[in-house]
Amino acid sequence: SAGSSVSEASTVTATTVDAATARPCTKETPMSNEIALAFDHPDARSRATGAAHPLDRISLRDHIVEVEIGAFQKERGTTQRVCFNIVVEVRPQDARIDDDVDRILSYDKVTEAIATELAAERLNLLETLAERIAERILLEPQAERVFVRIEKLDRGPGALGVEIVRSKDDPAVFTAPPEPGDGPHPRVVFLSNDAIAAPRLALAGLNPHAGEGGLFGDEEIRFIAPAVRAARAEGIDASGPYPPDTVFMRARRGAFDLVVAMTHDHGLIPVKYLGVEDGVNVTLGLPFVRTSPDHGTAFDIAGQGCADPASLLAALAMARRLSAAAARV
Repeated sequence: SAGSSVSEASTVTATTVDAATARPCTKETPMSNEIALAFDHPDARSRATGAAHPLDRISLRDHIVEVEIGAFQKERGTTQRVCFNIVVEVRPQDARIDDDVDRILSYDKVTEAIATELAAERLNLLETLAERIAERILLEPQAERVFVRIEKLDRGPGALGVEIVRSKDDPAVFTAPPEPGDGPHPRVVFLSNDAIAAPRLALAGLNPHAGEGGLFGDEEIRFIAPAVRAARAEGIDASGPYPPDTVFMRARRGAFDLVVAMTHDHGLIPVKYLGVEDGVNVTLGLPFVRTSPDHGTAFDIAGQGCADPASLLAALAMARRLSAAAARV
């Protein structure tokens, strides 16, 4: 037989001539398949890399948002179009859906994940945004694996983007929930009033960068992430763990209503830096309202007439506000 190889712009093919029939036989090499999948829609990659028994899928195609993002100076102070293509592989329902939207992972959960992370803070990297979106989607009980592709449409003649694949099978990303009665079972109690009703809870990590997937400690993987999933299973809007050095900044900008810190200093340093004069200590879960100033006794200046009562006045105002709100419930 005689053979030759040809190279085309978008695929790599191998052509041979069959000696018996004198007909050329062309087949795609593994490289051509990889290239085709790399530039195809994430749905194609999902189907090509799925298990023997594929999961159900929901997809979001060509979802375009105007947002300020990017590390370059020319990207600051201006918006650009960013395109999202996301495929979520979901566990099949074990019972009839009965046309009940609450029993499925609906597409609005995907768009909500995008909107929430875009609103949380301005980001430099698409990679960071993709990781956070994937993490939020995988918190949904039905989600098993997610493909996230994000592309900038205004950075040049073509689209500039990233694509990631994350799965609950990856222990660095997601660990299996504990067996009933055999692990963290959080009980989050909060005062049911207008001030803190139905809060969006963020759990800060314990280690730098929330453990960086286990590189700086695995408490996030072993304890905090399972606690978040258990809380969400009980209907609590909890997410995380987030890096403790940035989660309070995101809360300040409105992404979260309440941040659960793992240590005393993790929580109190940002609060006191933002203004100890306005800080208030509120004890949650009591049958009555309890507040106090967010500082110590200051015995070193007792009797000198120079103490600042601002935090005490703020605590009284907060107690009055919470009591009035609780009375309306």
